[in-house]
Amino acid sequence: MTRIFACLMIIITLVALSTPAFAQPRTGDTLVTHTLANVIITPPNVIECDILVKNLSDTWRLWANGTFHIAISGVNLLKASIDLDSTALPREDDRPVPALQRRNGYTLQTRVNAERSQIALAVIGPDDATRCVALKQGDSLLVARLRITLAESIPNPSMTKLSWLSPLERQQSSAFKTDRALNDPTTRSYAANDNVAMNIGFASAPTEVLQPPQTTLLDSLRAIYIGDQRIRLEWKALSRYAGVRPGELNAGFVVRRGVRGLYVVGNASVRFADTVADFRRHPALRVATTAPQAFTRIDTVGKRNETYVYELSFYDASKRPVTTMPSAAALDTADAMTKNAVISAAWASPNPASTQTLLEYFLEDRVSVSAVLYDLKGKRLRTVMDAIEQPRGQYSTAFDVTALGRGFYSIVLTAYPANDPSVELSRAVVKLQISQ
Repeated sequence: MTRIFACLMIIITLVALSTPAFAQPRTGDTLVTHTLANVIITPPNVIECDILVKNLSDTWRLWANGTFHIAISGVNLLKASIDLDSTALPREDDRPVPALQRRNGYTLQTRVNAERSQIALAVIGPDDATRCVALKQGDSLLVARLRITLAESIPNPSMTKLSWLSPLERQQSSAFKTDRALNDPTTRSYAANDNVAMNIGFASAPTEVLQPPQTTLLDSLRAIYIGDQRIRLEWKALSRYAGVRPGELNAGFVVRRGVRGLYVVGNASVRFADTVADFRRHPALRVATTAPQAFTRIDTVGKRNETYVYELSFYDASKRPVTTMPSAAALDTADAMTKNAVISAAWASPNPASTQTLLEYFLEDRVSVSAVLYDLKGKRLRTVMDAIEQPRGQYSTAFDVTALGRGFYSIVLTAYPANDPSVELSRAVVKLQISQ
């Protein structure tokens, strides 16, 4: 019954924003607080906020689920998208959950009601109390950080407000679970794993308009494929962002990664879902001086023949507490394509040659490369190189041709990939003329 009740409530919540959420509270006391915190607008079209739940009870400590309805004034939510960061909640496995199978984590669902300028977040929790997030009295839980990206620019950011949708007792809910049976003669008894709705208090932080850091001058971001499914990112800060509080190392860079699809032009549709570098976890990315400062980061990716796009953002942590979702104020983007482990070019210089020639070639990634010299009849004359493993790059090897007679020859290069299962081998043939 508990599972059926939770699922029904989440469906009802997302279908109609005006529908009551959860059952009557257990007591008339306020036992939990919902807070809209760190409400930040980044022009032209991004709104961010944190949803916090604070436990005020000394009895209830296992937060089970909740619904959160937010009204947004002064914007057009038509075709808006919502990104969620909810790393504080153990997530439900990425698999369908049959009706009779118990839920082992949290599932989050969002809905945008453009007509009413409202958004909803519904959180379905685990069936077992032991899988719920524990909140001691006085502790707060960051349920989610929302990033709302609008299809249109915000007309007047300073007039845009976020607030809890009213009537509060019908549009918001928080429930806790009990891990054991409870008998309360003043209300009712509860079995283990029951969801118990709480009376809620509400708070909202003022909205801050965060202008992009115009005073941070940047030498453009570069993404360079260096082989072995690694991409090197390079950029330089030419001056420090003036908004940083003096003496505090609370500002730096965040790099996010997305993938651009085949035949797609531009980065407008790229979703930067993966954070690959964050100054709060990587101190080397902090902005620590007013002098020019160079930055380098190596990113290892999972697939070949993909175009990876990187977004570089500057972030001032004095603007809000530490969270995991980076700033939306992007400074620059760059992209690089991962390559297959093949020989992409090969040539000899000089050609024609009389005494010595230089065999040159370019490897797109790490291979074991061999080179053999043949005459025009296909007779094998000499091994120039034998199974030499080399990473991505351009190489050359010199060999003496004084013993060869005048005429034409072929140098066949063969490369076996060291770590690319999609390619068996690649070959390149260089035609060589001896003029002596």
